[in-house]
Amino acid sequence: MADISRLAKIMQFQLLSNMCYYLEDPAISELAGQSNFLWGLFSLNEDEEPDEQLTGLHELVLINDPSGNEMRPK
Repeated sequence: MADISRLAKIMQFQLLSNMCYYLEDPAISELAGQSNFLWGLFSLNEDEEPDEQLTGLHELVLINDPSGNEMRPK
Protein backbone atom coordinates (compact mmCIF):
# COMPACT_ATOMS: atom_id res chain seq x y z
CA MET A 1 0.00 0.00 0.00
CA ALA A 2 2.90 2.37 0.71
CA ASP A 3 4.16 1.87 -2.85
CA ILE A 4 0.80 2.88 -4.31
CA SER A 5 0.69 5.94 -2.06
CA ARG A 6 4.21 6.95 -3.11
CA LEU A 7 3.33 6.45 -6.79
CA ALA A 8 0.25 8.69 -6.39
CA LYS A 9 2.37 11.41 -4.73
CA ILE A 10 4.93 11.25 -7.54
CA MET A 11 2.20 11.52 -10.18
CA GLN A 12 0.65 14.49 -8.35
CA PHE A 13 4.06 16.17 -8.19
CA GLN A 14 4.68 15.59 -11.89
CA LEU A 15 1.29 17.04 -12.80
CA LEU A 16 1.80 20.14 -10.65
CA SER A 17 5.36 20.63 -11.88
CA ASN A 18 4.33 20.28 -15.53
CA MET A 19 1.44 22.72 -15.06
CA CYS A 20 3.75 25.30 -13.47
CA TYR A 21 6.32 24.83 -16.22
CA TYR A 22 3.64 25.25 -18.89
CA LEU A 23 2.23 28.40 -17.26
CA GLU A 24 5.65 30.07 -17.45
CA ASP A 25 6.07 29.26 -21.13
CA PRO A 26 6.24 32.56 -23.05
CA ALA A 27 4.49 30.91 -26.00
CA ILE A 28 1.31 30.51 -23.95
CA SER A 29 0.11 33.91 -25.24
CA GLU A 30 0.43 32.72 -28.82
CA LEU A 31 -1.33 29.44 -28.03
CA ALA A 32 -4.23 31.35 -26.49
CA GLY A 33 -4.48 33.39 -29.70
CA GLN A 34 -3.71 36.58 -27.80
CA SER A 35 -0.54 38.38 -28.81
CA ASN A 36 -1.04 41.02 -26.11
CA PHE A 37 -1.90 38.57 -23.32
CA LEU A 38 0.50 38.50 -20.37
CA TRP A 39 0.08 37.03 -16.94
CA GLY A 40 2.14 36.62 -13.80
CA LEU A 41 1.93 35.35 -10.24
CA PHE A 42 2.78 38.01 -7.68
CA SER A 43 3.10 38.27 -3.95
CA LEU A 44 1.01 41.08 -2.48
CA ASN A 45 2.07 43.93 -0.23
CA GLU A 46 0.14 45.14 2.82
CA ASP A 47 -2.26 47.08 0.57
CA GLU A 48 -2.97 43.87 -1.40
CA GLU A 49 -1.29 45.28 -4.49
CA PRO A 50 1.16 43.27 -6.62
CA ASP A 51 4.63 43.45 -5.13
CA GLU A 52 7.11 40.89 -6.40
CA GLN A 53 6.64 38.51 -9.32
CA LEU A 54 7.16 34.86 -8.46
CA THR A 55 9.18 33.04 -11.10
CA GLY A 56 10.52 29.52 -11.38
CA LEU A 57 7.21 28.04 -10.25
CA HIS A 58 8.21 24.47 -11.11
CA GLU A 59 11.34 24.94 -8.99
CA LEU A 60 9.23 26.23 -6.10
CA VAL A 61 7.29 22.97 -6.25
CA LEU A 62 10.55 21.05 -5.75
CA ILE A 63 11.71 23.26 -2.90
CA ASN A 64 8.40 22.87 -1.09
CA ASP A 65 8.31 19.06 -1.22
CA PRO A 66 7.13 18.16 2.31
CA SER A 67 9.57 15.23 2.50
CA GLY A 68 12.50 17.62 2.00
CA ASN A 69 13.92 15.26 -0.66
CA GLU A 70 12.86 17.41 -3.64
CA MET A 71 11.10 14.30 -5.00
CA ARG A 72 14.35 12.29 -4.99
CA PRO A 73 14.18 8.70 -3.71
CA LYS A 74 14.60 8.29 0.02
